[in-house]
Amino acid sequence: MRQKLITILIFVLFTPLLLPAQWSTNPAINLTICDTTGEQVLPKIARTTDGGCYIGWFDSRSSGYAVYLQRLDINGNKLFPPNDTRLWADSGAVFKSLDPNSFASLNVITRDSNIYVYYAEILFGSTNGLIKAFKSDRNGVIGWGGSILTPGSYTGEKGRMSVTMNTAGMSMLAFSDSRIDAYGMYAQNINPNGSFGPPVGITPIGNIIPSKFELEQNYPNPFNPVTKIKFSITALSFPNAPIGNPATVLRVYDILGREIRTLVNENLQPGTYEVTFDAGNIPSGIYFYKLSSGVFSDTKRMLLIK
Repeated sequence: MRQKLITILIFVLFTPLLLPAQWSTNPAINLTICDTTGEQVLPKIARTTDGGCYIGWFDSRSSGYAVYLQRLDINGNKLFPPNDTRLWADSGAVFKSLDPNSFASLNVITRDSNIYVYYAEILFGSTNGLIKAFKSDRNGVIGWGGSILTPGSYTGEKGRMSVTMNTAGMSMLAFSDSRIDAYGMYAQNINPNGSFGPPVGITPIGNIIPSKFELEQNYPNPFNPVTKIKFSITALSFPNAPIGNPATVLRVYDILGREIRTLVNENLQPGTYEVTFDAGNIPSGIYFYKLSSGVFSDTKRMLLIK
C-alpha cells in the first residue's frame, strides 16, 4: 500500500505504570493496545530481552499520520502510559521532512535504547524508488553520521522489503527490485557504524555468551603498526549507561592521558568481540586502552615500536 510520504514522526513513551496482567485468556476479547480517535494501522512488533515486546503503529489521531510506540512486559502489562504521554514534544521528532515523494513500506527495529527505521521511498512522478534507513536514540538524536542512509540507491521499482539485525547490531535488508527486467531479489547490510560491506573495526567472535567481563591483552604486543584487542561482555550493559549515551566504549590514550582514538562507542549484545587498532599515524611509545561497559571498567598497556 502506497501512501503519501508524510513527515515521519516517532514518539517515545516513558514512565512505567503498575497495571495488572493484560494478556487475555479469552481470544474473543484480546488485549487492547490503543483504541483512541483516528486510525491505528500497520502494526510492527519486536521482542525485548526481558520476554516482552515493543509494538509500533501508524496513528491518525491528529492531522496526518504519526508513528506511536507501546511496550509490554511478559505478562502483557503496558509499561508506557496509554495513548498520549510521550518523552518528546507533541510534535514528535522530524526525521524525514514532507516532500513530493511517497513511501511503499516501513520496517522498524528496536535495539537497546535505539530505534532503526527502514523504508522504500518512491520518487515523485515515477514508480522507481530507493531504499532508505536511519537510526535514532531515545532522545531523537539521529545516528550513523547524522543522516538518512540509502542502502538501495539503484532507482528501480521496489517491491516488499524485509529486515533483520544480528547480535552484533548489523542490519540486513532483503528487497525486490526491477532494475533489470522483472523483479529480482537483492540484499544489503548496514554495519553498526553506518557503513556498508563486510564488518570493519569491531567483529563478533562465536555465539557463546561469556561467563565474565574481560579485557584481554592486545596481540601482538609490542606491535607495528597494527594490533588486535579482544574483550567480552556478559550482559546487556546499556541499563547502566546514561540515557542517550552508548554503553560500551573502548578508547586508546597516550602516556599523558590524552585520548588518541575511540575504537568502540556503541551498545553491544553479550558476547566476545575483537577490534583492530591501526597506529600507522601515531609515533612509537607506550599507550593505554580502556574498556568501559556498564559498571565494568579495565585498562591495559601496549607498546608501539616503529
